[in-house]
Amino acid sequence: MQYKKIADRLKELRKALDMSQTDFGRKIGKNYHSVMRWELGRVLPPSNVIVHICESFDVSPDWLKSGKGKMFLNSDPYIAEAETAPYDFQQEKISLQPDSIFMPDGAAAMKAASGSTPPVSENDIIVYNPACDVDGDGMYLIEDNYGDCYVRFYKKADRLFHSKRPDYPDVDYSQAKVTGKVIKIMREIIF
Repeated sequence: MQYKKIADRLKELRKALDMSQTDFGRKIGKNYHSVMRWELGRVLPPSNVIVHICESFDVSPDWLKSGKGKMFLNSDPYIAEAETAPYDFQQEKISLQPDSIFMPDGAAAMKAASGSTPPVSENDIIVYNPACDVDGDGMYLIEDNYGDCYVRFYKKADRLFHSKRPDYPDVDYSQAKVTGKVIKIMREIIF
């Protein structure tokens, strides 16, 4: 019974945001099948996904879990952007203060674009070493043949840059231009 109540609230939230199941899932790093199963009450989203939904859309956790209070934490609900533009790694370069985080010499930082895919979320700050070549397993900022830029995990054994999402293909080493090795990904926390 509790599954059905959360399912109804998830559907209500998605409709309030004027998003399709695909767009809603993409925003939180899931596919539309997961969103559909949650809305039908077949499965309950994991607690970390519920937290991610609340953070991504400024939704009250109390409302989502129990129906108490207002849907949105702020009076102005999140307005969904139907942006399908590719991830543009040149979109925003960020200058970090030297004392704000440890930055190795030559490191750079950028803000992730809207529509970014896991392990990066929109507005995350990606700190990377642009002078680094692929030197083994790890996370890299890569650009594919279409000019799109992604954070992917490289596995030396199979020479592939792996995606965390089943609907995004893995990229062969020979088909990607390495922009740099990811040092850290930072997410802004708003209290």
